[in-house]
Amino acid sequence: MNVRSFNIVSYPRYKVNFWGIPKCGSTSVKIALSDQQHLPSVLEDRGIEHFHKKRYHNYIFPLEALSNGFENISFIKHPYLRMISIYKDFGVKRSNTSLDINTWIQENINYEHNMFNSISWFLSRDEKILCDNVMNVSEINSYMKKHNVIVSRYNTHDGDFELSDHSKDLIKLKYQQDFKLFVDLF
Repeated sequence: MNVRSFNIVSYPRYKVNFWGIPKCGSTSVKIALSDQQHLPSVLEDRGIEHFHKKRYHNYIFPLEALSNGFENISFIKHPYLRMISIYKDFGVKRSNTSLDINTWIQENINYEHNMFNSISWFLSRDEKILCDNVMNVSEINSYMKKHNVIVSRYNTHDGDFELSDHSKDLIKLKYQQDFKLFVDLF
């Protein structure tokens, strides 16, 4: 499997391995922790998607993250909110869908793409959470203050969406392990 698939980036300057979960603030955290002088031009000229390329980050495998002595951190959000974010990015922004969120979820919930992987896929193996410090996305700025880092929100889109009971059931089924392992953080 490709190292970038795990979305773990090591930041030696802060002695932190960041286990990024798509649609849980990972772009904003990577931008904040990045030391790269050319960062503004990459974001301005090439966009957020280009920013995630391997050449801009020190992506590592989980085994290295668990053995390099750095703190392992991640930020997560409730699967309902995460699916709304996936819809806003993948459905509306990238695909310009005309489908309402609930129809889109029914048609795309099982789409095979890293963005749709469960939080558990990124952070656990055999029902054991691997990452030392898993926090709710609401804690990003308070955690980053200890490193004197300010996190700005970059990759956001406006819009209010209401999930139907059927969509909630589909999300609960797909992400049942997330509800089991991380319920206290939602």
